[in-house]
Amino acid sequence: HMAKFTRYISVFSLQISRPYSGAKSTSSYLLSTDQSTIVCVHPKCDPPLGLSKPLKMSKPVIKRESLTQEQTNIVKRLRSQDPSVWTVNTLARLFNVRRADISNVVPTNQERVHHLEKEREMLSSLPLRKRRIYVTKKEAERQKKLEEYISKMNYDFPGLAKK
Repeated sequence: HMAKFTRYISVFSLQISRPYSGAKSTSSYLLSTDQSTIVCVHPKCDPPLGLSKPLKMSKPVIKRESLTQEQTNIVKRLRSQDPSVWTVNTLARLFNVRRADISNVVPTNQERVHHLEKEREMLSSLPLRKRRIYVTKKEAERQKKLEEYISKMNYDFPGLAKK
């Protein structure tokens, strides 16, 4: 097993202790010319396949080409209803389209841009810890509102997983 071939190296004292006599190792240790760095050379060995796990392959996300007219109307209505809850990212995920498709349908208005700039200004003046707390709370509130809105709606969003 691997423990038999492990060599102890103390970088601070630059001492190399050899494996116990029963172990066989083809690894070698060298010191650099200035004797400040230890170089460890191991022979190439493939891991045993019996101990490896298969890779988990995620399903590729296939984005739709564009929104239908019905979906476009819903996106416009939702975005005008509450732009802080119905963000471009959220709508893109729900309708399974690119963010650019949502932005083309409902561009961000100047009032919203101004509000976001003020919020960024305020956040930049806060210490990192308070900034993280603020952002986490705000996202939790947004997520709660979003779940409430979706539960009240009678629409099957393509981007939502079926339960």
